[in-house]
Amino acid sequence: MKKLLLGILLLAIIVAVSYIKMTREEKRIDTLIEEARTETAAESGKIKTAYDSLRALYTETEETLTDSILNLKLAIENKSDSLATLAAGKDSLSKALAAKEKTTTGKKSSSDSKLALHRKIVDYYKQRHASLPTDLSSYELRVARSEIRQETAEKFSISLAELDKIRKEFKLSY
Repeated sequence: MKKLLLGILLLAIIVAVSYIKMTREEKRIDTLIEEARTETAAESGKIKTAYDSLRALYTETEETLTDSILNLKLAIENKSDSLATLAAGKDSLSKALAAKEKTTTGKKSSSDSKLALHRKIVDYYKQRHASLPTDLSSYELRVARSEIRQETAEKFSISLAELDKIRKEFKLSY
């Protein structure tokens, strides 16, 4: 009977030790699973943040490029409209100059002819400036004005300095 009791006691101890080992193993597995979940959640958060950042950057870039394309299309349309306006203005100006030359026959003094030439230059300059589109940026306006000054000087065979003096004489600030 002692042997039977000892056997049962030994069996109970073995079962208890196995139960404790199993409980510890379950706790260790649960801890590992929880750590893996935490790491996975952190990695998932990082990936989601990176994805959101990239998506926002893509959307912003796409909008910027779309705006740029639209602005370029508008600029091209404005330039072609400006060229058509300039061509029409040039034709009408040459007709007007030809008509003025026909009507102003006769001899004038040198100062009168110089004043008349200055007026022609100023009229041409004003007409070219008035034909500029109104929606030009400040940079485009400066470049266009510079080109108009250059064209006027070449057309009337005068230097830019002489043109500037004439512009000041007629109080043209542009």
